[in-house]
Formats: sequence, structure tokens, C-alpha cells
Amino acid sequence: MKEKKYNSFYYRSLVFGRNFFFILSSCLFIFLFSSCSGKKPEDFREEGRSLSKSLIKELSVIRSKEELLSRSGQVEKLFNLLSETMVKARECEENTQSKLSPFEKDDQVICDELRTELLRLYRIPGIKKIIEKLQHDALGKLDQYERLRSKRKNALPH
Repeated sequence: MKEKKYNSFYYRSLVFGRNFFFILSSCLFIFLFSSCSGKKPEDFREEGRSLSKSLIKELSVIRSKEELLSRSGQVEKLFNLLSETMVKARECEENTQSKLSPFEKDDQVICDELRTELLRLYRIPGIKKIIEKLQHDALGKLDQYERLRSKRKNALPH
């Protein structure tokens, strides 16, 4: 019997990896120590915390595929805002040669809550595919930025 692509171990690993990347990126973003455009490092951190908490709150009330579909616009908007803020923070980090700030306990709690909510939702049939679609643009923005950043680094004389 031929195994369906979406049931394969490889596919599940790939899906988990993409979602884990978004969670990890979100968590790392919260800890960026950067300053740019008159913003203080704490401004980016607080903006990331606020967006992450809003996303957690939005996800926590979803109990079915239908509820996710009805809230998809807001969830997608939060994913996009978070990724845009991450890119801005990374640009500032790069421009100011800043380092990551120390990891704080509150940030770990937020990351754990986001991961818990996403894992809870993934157990509901059909939701994982919808979440991936909602994250698609946000992950694309992060990926595009990292590719450009990598090209700039490689173009610099050593």
C-alpha cells in the first residue's frame, strides 16, 4: 500500500521544522538587543512580547477548524506583524553591530505558551495545513531577509 505524502515521516518532519522555525524565530526576536530609528532595545523586545501575547491570546480561543478559519485574518496579520518586526530588529542589530541580550525568564514563558498553543491546535484535524498557509507570507519575509543578509555578508571582502 502506497503511503500518502502528507502521512510520511519526511513530510511531518518538514512541516514541524517550518513551524518550529517560526516559533524559534519569534522567540529569538524577543531577545534581540538592538537600537535603530530612535528605538531602544527594550522597544523591540516589548513589541515582540506584545505581538506574541496577542497571537497566543488569539490562538487560545480556537477550538475547531471553523473557528480558525473565521479568525484567520487576524492570526495571519499577527504572524506578519511579528515577522516584520523581527526583520526590523535584525536590520537594526546588523546596522549597530549589537549582540543578543540576555535571555529572560518572561521571554521563555511566552515562547513556551506559543509552542503549547500551536501544538494543541495541531492535534485538531485539518488545522496544521491552515496554520502553515497563514504563516506562509511571514516565513517568506523572514527567509527573504535572511537570504539577502547572507548575500551581503558573502559579498563583503574578508
